[in-house]
Amino acid sequence: MAKNNGKTVIPLEKVRRDFFSYLTLPKFSSQAWVRRDRYPLGAN
Repeated sequence: MAKNNGKTVIPLEKVRRDFFSYLTLPKFSSQAWVRRDRYPLGAN
């Protein structure tokens, strides 16, 4: 959270760019969608 100034909601593109830059946004978002039960992304 320190990397994002304590924000509780971080845009998916920023997470991808900071931690998963080797993935394209469509690929990352599809993988994040599959894992949404373990890692909540926004409102469910």
